[in-house]
Amino acid sequence: MVTVVELRELVRSLKEYDARGEFECAGLSQERAVELWKVARARCASEPNVVHVHDKPRVLVVGDLHGQLHELLQVFEDQLDAVLEECEAADDPDHALPLNIVFLGDYVDRGPASIEVLALVSCLKATFPTSVTLLRGNHETRGMIAKTYKEGLSFGQEIVLKFGEAAAGQVVEAAGELFDAFSLCAIVAPNTRPRLRFMCCHGGISHKIKGLDTLAELDRFSEPPLTGAFCDVLWSDPIDDTEAKTYKDAQWEEFLEIDFLPNPVRGCSYFYGYDLVKRFLEKHELVGIIRGHQVPPKGYREYYKDLRTRELDFAPCVTLFSASNYCGTYGNIGAVMWISEHGTAVEAIGGAEKVEAVVDESEFRMAEKKDATNERHPGWNTLRRLIDIKQRLGTLHKITFQEIQRQSSLPQKGAPRTVALLKADALASSGDDILSPSMSKVHSALSESFQEGDDKEIQALFRSLDKDNNGSLSLEELVQFIQSVQQYDEEVGCADREQQHQITRDDAAVMMSRMDTNKDGQVDIDEFIAYIGEFVVLRPEQPTSVS
Repeated sequence: MVTVVELRELVRSLKEYDARGEFECAGLSQERAVELWKVARARCASEPNVVHVHDKPRVLVVGDLHGQLHELLQVFEDQLDAVLEECEAADDPDHALPLNIVFLGDYVDRGPASIEVLALVSCLKATFPTSVTLLRGNHETRGMIAKTYKEGLSFGQEIVLKFGEAAAGQVVEAAGELFDAFSLCAIVAPNTRPRLRFMCCHGGISHKIKGLDTLAELDRFSEPPLTGAFCDVLWSDPIDDTEAKTYKDAQWEEFLEIDFLPNPVRGCSYFYGYDLVKRFLEKHELVGIIRGHQVPPKGYREYYKDLRTRELDFAPCVTLFSASNYCGTYGNIGAVMWISEHGTAVEAIGGAEKVEAVVDESEFRMAEKKDATNERHPGWNTLRRLIDIKQRLGTLHKITFQEIQRQSSLPQKGAPRTVALLKADALASSGDDILSPSMSKVHSALSESFQEGDDKEIQALFRSLDKDNNGSLSLEELVQFIQSVQQYDEEVGCADREQQHQITRDDAAVMMSRMDTNKDGQVDIDEFIAYIGEFVVLRPEQPTSVS
């Protein structure tokens, strides 16, 4: 266990670090950061997927922080300093906080101090293990921290910057093990009003989450998949009811009956509506869902509270976000929420009066629109490009065969290309042997599909497919991935019906045999990258086989 004295000393040193603003350097040593992560992991790993928090009179809920250390330190100053001073004065190693604290996830990425934020929340967990709950966000995955963002550093890039390339692998591995140990949701209530129960999570619910039992039964000690309940609790969003509030009564009633919709904005998971939220809350006797994952201009946003016929005491769904001026472009306010016998209260970080501050909506919406691609699932970003490549190859294949038919019907002059040779070109274009000269027509288009440095995304995709984390892919893992891709493509409705082909297990076996160059029955990361590179990096001067 970490002592209160050690926690307060870390807070003091990080305040000095934050004041200096020298974020290209680390605020604590690599050894200390990894040590704190490992202690916190041991505490978190012993907790269930669904944590019940109801033994204190007050609960403090903190939203997304995204490496913005200043806001976390402000939470300590505004809400915790006096309490920690009392705990230290008590000189009792088993002294617990008089309140519970729940973090909604997304501690890392985009801000300048993800290492320090993760270390500080880990230290808090290690000091008060029964009073602090750390939930997993969609950024607490190996895929997201390996991304490259337009604004701000990824957690992986920050680790390289502060600790060096040589140490990065070890540090990333320690962080990934901590991510896997974070719980998925918490059921919270003040002990003075036990029926005021809320579900706290990062993203939300979906039709695939039948209830809390679904979440409780998941194996969370792994990289979240592209589909399913594990993905949805981290990635889903409520359906925006802003425009619906202008609807006439009949349309409004229809809107309230929507349960879920596909979520192409995220590239995975779903939007969930009032009908699904209502049924979930009733089933579990909950008042509402408190989640993060989105940036509201004023730090929080309520959904579905005004039903026209009646206004609810508590919004069925609330988004809470604690990182102010996200990425330095949003201009939003950061906020936290208190739950007590008196109900819920939202406070802006740095002063309650900020909740009513004016936010430039046009600037906020512009930043939100520009940032949309950064917030997509990394596996889906890569996957959509691969699907696009497949469709382009299919189109080329079709055009080439049309050329075969045209050439075969023309009068022959001189030494024309024979139908056999044209067919050979077509087969080469579709990927049987080598790339034909006709493939050069699409080299420029294909080169746009993957950019320099995308091998990191391919590596992240590989890790998401490697369900047993043994460093290689089996045929079964490949089949599961293909099935999930096809299922989501159909649900979202983005599959090209003309080009669509349902890949069978036999197709997967052929793909596997091409990947598995050393024929050991498994595909390692080097074989996977080499295979993807064959039809992604497509250089005219280096003809290669494609699939």
